[in-house]
Amino acid sequence: MLDATDQQYFQNLKHLWALFRETGEISPEVRPMIASSWMRSRDFHVDMTKPLRAPILSRPELHSLQAANQTLIDIAKPIMEKMHSLVGETKNLISLHNPDGYMLYSCGDEYYAEMETESLFSLGVCWQERYIGTNGITLVVLEDSPVQVYGAEHYCAAQHDGTCSAAPIHDRDGRIIGVLNMAGKDWSGTLHTLGLVALATFSIENQLTLLHSYRLVDTAISSISEGIVVVDQELCIQRINLGGEQILRAKKESLLGHSISTWFGSRHEELQLRLQKEIAPFSFAEEELIVGEHHISCNISIFPIVVEQHPEGAVLLLRRSRSINALANQVMGNRARYVFDSIITQAPQILNTIQTMESIAATNCTVLLEGESGTGKELFAHAIHSASHRKNGPFIAVNCASLPHSLVESELFGYEKGAFTGALGQGNPGKFELADGGTIFLDEIGELPLEIQSKLLRVLDSHRIFRIGGKTEKNLNIRVIAATNRDLQKEVRNHNFREDLYYRINVLSFHIVPLRERIGDVPLLANYFIEEINRRGERESKIISPECMRILEQHTWPGNVRELQNVILRAYYCSGKNDVILPEHLPDDLLHLLSNTRTPQPKQYSGEDTAQKEKIEQALSQCNGDTKEACKQLGVSRATLYRYLNYYNIQARTFKAKTKTT
Repeated sequence: MLDATDQQYFQNLKHLWALFRETGEISPEVRPMIASSWMRSRDFHVDMTKPLRAPILSRPELHSLQAANQTLIDIAKPIMEKMHSLVGETKNLISLHNPDGYMLYSCGDEYYAEMETESLFSLGVCWQERYIGTNGITLVVLEDSPVQVYGAEHYCAAQHDGTCSAAPIHDRDGRIIGVLNMAGKDWSGTLHTLGLVALATFSIENQLTLLHSYRLVDTAISSISEGIVVVDQELCIQRINLGGEQILRAKKESLLGHSISTWFGSRHEELQLRLQKEIAPFSFAEEELIVGEHHISCNISIFPIVVEQHPEGAVLLLRRSRSINALANQVMGNRARYVFDSIITQAPQILNTIQTMESIAATNCTVLLEGESGTGKELFAHAIHSASHRKNGPFIAVNCASLPHSLVESELFGYEKGAFTGALGQGNPGKFELADGGTIFLDEIGELPLEIQSKLLRVLDSHRIFRIGGKTEKNLNIRVIAATNRDLQKEVRNHNFREDLYYRINVLSFHIVPLRERIGDVPLLANYFIEEINRRGERESKIISPECMRILEQHTWPGNVRELQNVILRAYYCSGKNDVILPEHLPDDLLHLLSNTRTPQPKQYSGEDTAQKEKIEQALSQCNGDTKEACKQLGVSRATLYRYLNYYNIQARTFKAKTKTT
């Protein structure tokens, strides 16, 4: 670094510059950096003696360039203005340039303001070496370090009465994104001037890094679906993300600067006290916030901000109660598993019912499903939900008959912390809350106690619930599907069911006919159930014999589809290693019920049929009733053989050889 107080040096510089102008020779006393710049300037044909002329951007071009560098300008501007206030007694111009030398912003002495008519100190002018010769801005970019150019070190004589002190500005990857320059007429104190400029660029770089980090954090916070609210020690909101705005149903502008103490009602004192004393995160579960006119139920995690053991505020993480409930529903599998195509039927009554259900599925009206136990009412409830706009929401099935009398209310409507002995410390949502945004299926609704029926009626009317021990209501967005195997009208007459509740749930009612009234579905369902078991791969696949299927079709099925499913499952396992389920594998009680069934009259066969029948009987006799061997002998598949057995009313087991005694 040169000694700026050495007047002899500056006089020598003028002599050395004049020698170069006249002879083209450069004295060893000239700094190598300056000597190289002089040579380049001469190669660019820059005139050393004429007034400086440099290209300048048009106004639209300047505005475009400034917009591209707006962040840099915004950060550098207050620092440059502070620098100017520190050196205000001297004639200095502080300018900000992009790496190509174009001036983006400047502030400085009136002396330079007057010279702006000369264009060199105007915004948008280019300070490249190729236009104005040796100068600090170009050398900073080439050297990537702070540079000072004194008087006659400038290539052009027009700059010999000033000094440039410039330093590079880097981004966080070390790339030069700008140059800060201070041009002065006073040569005294130039060492301190360069230090001031270097310190200013260091400050600018630090602020750029902080801004980048801030934007990364801001982007990360904004991308989080949960609400994030940052408050100071007075609980006033300093920052909130989009998720917070959505959860609180308010715009950022209406929240910033306002205290959150009003959100918590009487609990704000507890919040303030804990923030003063605790440094570990804590939470408020299922908190009912009051934000303006809205009552918002959410779970809040609170992270105190502590600086040097002094509380400075907190970060609040807000999660909708519905989000927590959604996670619980996902874990518990509370979703619909069936659609209308899952219903196995060819019965016109059921097909007509399905068609009507499909047309009303998209509505929000309450549905009542009536029918005997085992007819598949829950399957229809699943299908209605799956065909509605709520299909992605939860499906909560509640068997009202299985709820203990003392727990019905808490199971359905939930409870708050400390509502009763044994209550969970954080309270617990009920089935209705878990169903928010979806469907709740109240199976066996006729079993509900009368005192619960009145509360249920209020929920159905208002779509709002009070938890046990709660102080505020919670809004719900649910659809209710109820089911019963009772005659509710009779129950109303007997004062076992509220009449007003009956009419409230009986908006749309469907009667699911019993299996005995759609006997044609028995083979469809039986084969479906056996195929379902076969798909498990526990044993070799099995089929149901024609004799067995005839028996199934003759049964009245008081237990409906559920009974049929259980009979098929039992027969499958009782058939052992056999690949065909025979009548002997059916439950004894089912066979006993059919023991008095009249034997059908024998069919009359044609001559060809008679020959075919005898051929099959002969094969079965030779194979001792083994249908698999008989199929091989006859050259037909098992399915074909069983169709023949069914057609000719042949029972294969009658051909099994009796064990001989010796």
